[in-house]
Amino acid sequence: MNDLSFSELCLQSTGCVTPGEHLMRASGVERYHNEPGVPSQLLGQHTWRVMAILLTVWPDSSRNLMYATQFHDAPGEGLTGDIPAPIKWGDKLLKEKIDAMDSMYAHEVVGILEVDLEPFEVARMKCADYLELADYCSNYYTPAANRIMKLGLKAVISYGASLPAADAKAMARYMKSCVPKWVDSLIGRSGAKQFSSDIHDAISELNSRG
Repeated sequence: MNDLSFSELCLQSTGCVTPGEHLMRASGVERYHNEPGVPSQLLGQHTWRVMAILLTVWPDSSRNLMYATQFHDAPGEGLTGDIPAPIKWGDKLLKEKIDAMDSMYAHEVVGILEVDLEPFEVARMKCADYLELADYCSNYYTPAANRIMKLGLKAVISYGASLPAADAKAMARYMKSCVPKWVDSLIGRSGAKQFSSDIHDAISELNSRG
């Protein structure tokens, strides 16, 4: 098997031949497969919601940004599955290998174009990605969902630190509209009051820029 090319290995692994087959396969990948307390979400659903958030918060988002967002997880996860982010956070070498494989699969096998993004556009995409995660998990009243929601919002705040002032204010307005649901999902959970305060502090900080 070691004498197979990367393209041949991908064909053997996925059974896909055309770009369309690869992309349709990726859209059906399940997220949260290792979290019994969070109902699975299809990658296609996640991607649509991320793009919807981008256009809601920043309607001036460029074609390149929307294109990159469309394929920010697909088609790579059609080959590797959805590897939980904390696993990659904990092993830099593993993350580099997975990212390299995803890139090779996307660009050399499936034919996804590489597009250049400005640093603020990368931050927009990351914020929208994690806002979607937080909002999805806020629908489920389980310890696992609450834990992931908190991680998502912390990531949003972290990536939001590099946004231009106008972008940060736009994100703050969107987050403020979601706060009632997010806070409601934490009722009765340990640390809920403090986390609610942290969310409001983050929104205030985003609004204060510029």
